[in-house]
Amino acid sequence: MNWTDSFSPWMGLVAVFLLSAGISRGLILLSDWHDHLHDHDLSGPQKMHEHPVPRVGGIGIFAGTLLGLLGLGQVLGESSHPWLMGFGLAALPAFGSGIWEDLTKQVSPRQRLVFAALSATLAFAWAGARVDHAGLPGLDTLLALLPVAVLFTLFCVAGMVNAVNIIDGFNGLASMVCCFMLAALAYVGWDAVFLLVTGMALSILASTLGFFIWNFPRGRIFLGDGGAYFLGFAVAALAAMLTHRNREVAGLLPLAVVAYPVFELAFSMYRRKFIHRTSLTAPDAGHLHTLIYRRAVLQGMFARSPRVTQNSATSPYLWFLCGVWLLPSALFWDNQLIQALSILGLCLSYLAMYRQIVGYRLRPGHGIPEHPSTSAGSGPSSVAPEL
Repeated sequence: MNWTDSFSPWMGLVAVFLLSAGISRGLILLSDWHDHLHDHDLSGPQKMHEHPVPRVGGIGIFAGTLLGLLGLGQVLGESSHPWLMGFGLAALPAFGSGIWEDLTKQVSPRQRLVFAALSATLAFAWAGARVDHAGLPGLDTLLALLPVAVLFTLFCVAGMVNAVNIIDGFNGLASMVCCFMLAALAYVGWDAVFLLVTGMALSILASTLGFFIWNFPRGRIFLGDGGAYFLGFAVAALAAMLTHRNREVAGLLPLAVVAYPVFELAFSMYRRKFIHRTSLTAPDAGHLHTLIYRRAVLQGMFARSPRVTQNSATSPYLWFLCGVWLLPSALFWDNQLIQALSILGLCLSYLAMYRQIVGYRLRPGHGIPEHPSTSAGSGPSSVAPEL
């Protein structure tokens, strides 16, 4: 089947977009009467907004995705139904725990990690989301063992869930990065003739764009933990489905697709554990996106702009970092060497940007403070540590 033979699937994607956008708009209006939907903590090291904002944007994205999956089942036929249903049900624990945290602020990081692992387990069993080869001889030998494949899949999916949550710090950042990754997976699925992944990726992409128009550039609604966890799960699961079901796809493609958020997570863990010796789950102001905001945006051409403009001006820096290395990975999806070079290129580019911004030395004792005394809106008084 060729989607260009019929206009109805594309109209379905428009319907997904409109549903997500409509629900997001409704939540913005509803939040005026329901105070618990807002994010009221404006003082933490990761808080870059001035006024309470509803942080339940994941509801619209998830609802739009469900509509997309229903429509996709009609397009692809009954053979796709078990996979689509398995994916939707598997997403519920990660999404549900995130939304519950958004509403109550009473779900611990450990509990959310358990729910993310549960989603990964269900996706492994019901949707074929299995990381069982990477194109690396030694690792592939281990991944051929079912228990190892299960544990490694849990590790990868749960890690991606948390990685997207970490980069969700500025208007449009996490949602557009996820759109880039979903577009890459949709293209690879199309070129590799795996239309199930293509359709699912496009459905989630359309739904995410419905949220994005309210999140960027005005920041009217936030992704929240529910949205970040769902998108992280979705990207990881689709990437795993793609390589599990089609061995022509390079084994390193999933890592190349998610390289930016995953490296942000890994580097943050390194900083917290070995540089600052703090808890791995403690919020901090040392992420690259936060530093770009403090050291580039606040001290550059946006120094006198409104806070919401400064917030939104941060995201395009990271969109470019992600997109420039994601493009070759998608175009040369069957080339393992290109995937490895793309991963390496992104990591080196990230470190170069980090060092350029703060003069950061990658060894203990030379990092930036975890909780700098300068607030997010203080501008030029933020001084980078010396080399």
